[in-house]
Amino acid sequence: MPDERTQTTPMAIEIPGMLSFLAHGNMDAKVDGLDTAAPPQVLRALLWTLAGGAVVLFPALFHLFAIFKGAAAQSKP
Repeated sequence: MPDERTQTTPMAIEIPGMLSFLAHGNMDAKVDGLDTAAPPQVLRALLWTLAGGAVVLFPALFHLFAIFKGAAAQSKP
Protein backbone atom coordinates (compact mmCIF):
# COMPACT_ATOMS: atom_id res chain seq x y z
CA MET A 1 0.00 0.00 0.00
CA PRO A 2 1.25 3.49 -0.79
CA ASP A 3 2.23 5.72 2.10
CA GLU A 4 0.14 8.88 1.72
CA ARG A 5 2.32 10.90 4.08
CA THR A 6 5.65 10.29 2.32
CA GLN A 7 4.19 9.76 -1.18
CA THR A 8 6.13 6.48 -1.58
CA THR A 9 5.32 2.82 -2.08
CA PRO A 10 7.52 0.95 0.42
CA MET A 11 7.34 -2.58 -1.05
CA ALA A 12 7.28 -1.65 -4.73
CA ILE A 13 9.21 -3.73 -7.24
CA GLU A 14 10.88 -1.31 -9.65
CA ILE A 15 12.02 -2.35 -13.12
CA PRO A 16 13.87 0.57 -14.73
CA GLY A 17 12.67 1.37 -18.25
CA MET A 18 9.79 -1.15 -18.29
CA LEU A 19 6.99 1.43 -18.58
CA SER A 20 8.87 3.16 -21.41
CA PHE A 21 9.23 -0.19 -23.17
CA LEU A 22 5.57 -1.08 -22.73
CA ALA A 23 4.36 2.33 -23.89
CA HIS A 24 6.79 3.04 -26.73
CA GLY A 25 8.80 -0.12 -27.41
CA ASN A 26 11.99 1.67 -26.37
CA MET A 27 13.46 1.48 -22.88
CA ASP A 28 14.91 5.00 -23.16
CA ALA A 29 11.71 6.77 -24.30
CA LYS A 30 10.08 9.41 -22.12
CA VAL A 31 6.63 8.60 -20.72
CA ASP A 32 4.44 11.58 -19.92
CA GLY A 33 2.32 11.42 -16.79
CA LEU A 34 -1.44 11.78 -16.58
CA ASP A 35 -1.07 15.33 -15.32
CA THR A 36 0.40 16.39 -18.69
CA ALA A 37 -2.01 14.39 -20.88
CA ALA A 38 -5.32 16.18 -20.30
CA PRO A 39 -7.23 17.98 -17.57
CA PRO A 40 -8.48 15.64 -14.83
CA GLN A 41 -12.11 16.39 -15.70
CA VAL A 42 -11.60 15.09 -19.25
CA LEU A 43 -9.83 11.94 -18.02
CA ARG A 44 -12.59 11.30 -15.49
CA ALA A 45 -15.28 11.70 -18.18
CA LEU A 46 -13.42 9.29 -20.48
CA LEU A 47 -13.06 6.75 -17.68
CA TRP A 48 -16.77 6.90 -16.82
CA THR A 49 -17.65 6.58 -20.51
CA LEU A 50 -15.43 3.52 -20.84
CA ALA A 51 -16.82 1.93 -17.67
CA GLY A 52 -20.40 2.72 -18.68
CA GLY A 53 -19.84 1.22 -22.11
CA ALA A 54 -18.54 -1.98 -20.54
CA VAL A 55 -21.55 -2.17 -18.22
CA VAL A 56 -23.85 -2.00 -21.24
CA LEU A 57 -21.76 -4.03 -23.68
CA PHE A 58 -20.96 -7.14 -21.61
CA PRO A 59 -24.56 -8.03 -20.68
CA ALA A 60 -25.65 -7.40 -24.28
CA LEU A 61 -22.94 -9.72 -25.61
CA PHE A 62 -23.82 -12.34 -23.01
CA HIS A 63 -27.49 -12.11 -24.01
CA LEU A 64 -26.67 -12.48 -27.72
CA PHE A 65 -24.43 -15.46 -26.95
CA ALA A 66 -27.23 -17.08 -24.95
CA ILE A 67 -29.73 -16.49 -27.77
CA PHE A 68 -27.46 -18.01 -30.43
CA LYS A 69 -26.45 -20.89 -28.18
CA GLY A 70 -30.11 -21.60 -27.46
CA ALA A 71 -31.02 -21.39 -31.16
CA ALA A 72 -28.19 -23.77 -32.05
CA ALA A 73 -29.27 -26.24 -29.36
CA GLN A 74 -32.89 -26.18 -30.61
CA SER A 75 -31.89 -26.76 -34.24
CA LYS A 76 -30.08 -30.02 -33.46
CA PRO A 77 -32.17 -33.16 -34.15
